[in-house]
Amino acid sequence: MIDASNPNYLETLNQIDELRLLMKKLDKSFSLQIPQGLQTKFDSSKDSLLHWIEDIEFTLQDFNQSK
Repeated sequence: MIDASNPNYLETLNQIDELRLLMKKLDKSFSLQIPQGLQTKFDSSKDSLLHWIEDIEFTLQDFNQSK
């Protein structure tokens, strides 16, 4: 069960920023090491994940501002 009694929106937003940086590093590593077909699949999955993260980030920013 998730304890939502004391949410730390700023920490989560910071972790989202860290995740973006890690995704950029991973993307750079993959582009040099994996075949183009896998790179295309990775790019598609990465884009979906980043869109989902942007939705979460927007929601958290909204919640944080309404506190």
